Amino acid sequence: TAEDTGTCCEPLARCRTFECPQQMVLKDDASIISCAAHVCTEEDAATCCDPRQTCDALPCPAGHAPRRHADRRYCGAQACSGRDVDACCKPLGRCDEEVCPRGYIAKHGASQRFCARGECGSEDVDTCCDTLGACSSYTCPRGYATRPGVDDVLCLGRTCTERDKGTCCIALALCTSHACPPSFTLKEEAWSIFCMGPRCEGADTEICCDPLARCDTYACPRGYATRPEAETLRCAGHECAARDKGTCCLALAPCSRHACPVGTILKDQASELFCALGECAPEDSPICCDALATCDSFDCPRGFESVGNSSDYFCASDKCSSDDRGTCCDRLASCTSFTCPPGYSTRPNAGELFCAGLGPDGEASC
Repeated sequence: TAEDTGTCCEPLARCRTFECPQQMVLKDDASIISCAAHVCTEEDAATCCDPRQTCDALPCPAGHAPRRHADRRYCGAQACSGRDVDACCKPLGRCDEEVCPRGYIAKHGASQRFCARGECGSEDVDTCCDTLGACSSYTCPRGYATRPGVDDVLCLGRTCTERDKGTCCIALALCTSHACPPSFTLKEEAWSIFCMGPRCEGADTEICCDPLARCDTYACPRGYATRPEAETLRCAGHECAARDKGTCCLALAPCSRHACPVGTILKDQASELFCALGECAPEDSPICCDALATCDSFDCPRGFESVGNSSDYFCASDKCSSDDRGTCCDRLASCTSFTCPPGYSTRPNAGELFCAGLGPDGEASC
């Protein structure tokens, strides 16, 4: 009868007393589940336990990687959860400068990047590092040129910047240090022009120098003439200027130094006129001299007559004036000096009358 239960029977063991095997975990309601007998045995595993998930079912969080043999590691409960991270996952190493070999530099924020394993190695270079820039990628600024043989030389960072100028570039010499050869002069803007290397050399002449202008391009001022050898003479700069007058020009002699030939006289403005060369010559007479007027153009006043061959006598200038009377005229004899012949008497106004010529025949006049 029911009263004999305590005598004849033993209560079944509860699953909470059962120790599940490694790959299993007690069911959540194990306290109300009974084993098959008064003592739980291995045969009760399926009754009391649920299978546990293996670690390969757990996604490891950032900075972690599954431990080895994750498919043979078990989570702490039927399903894997965040509590199983330490058991199932191992922390990854963080990138640092030591991972990067020569020619590389740690990426920006490298400490926030993770390597493939717990310790970083050569396989993590691409993850942790950037390649350093090379001088071949750097454009030297004005006044500098790429240093020879530095194409493979590395800069200080992933890209080359101003701070790498000294490594990648050489400073060019200014044209102001260039010695231009004869017949050349430094360009006006030489202070801002650079030679092709750290020192100016012969090949830089075309860059730094202008040819000196030839004197035959210079227009000599009034009173000067271009020197005959002007094609071979050079001015002081690439253009001729007033300072080159002494080099390029010959001072002309003023006409005031010219000795005009007989029958001519210096022009009124002779001091402002110039001979063709530095010394006046006979060939300069047309420039410097005016022809003197001849006495045949002079009208002698009353009481005078033209000299014989008056065209052979010259006035004092290019026009005859009253001042030339003494040169161009002979005074006529006064009738008072004439003795009238028999049959004639001296005219009453003989003092105002003149003989027709210098001879004694003055009857008709006196």
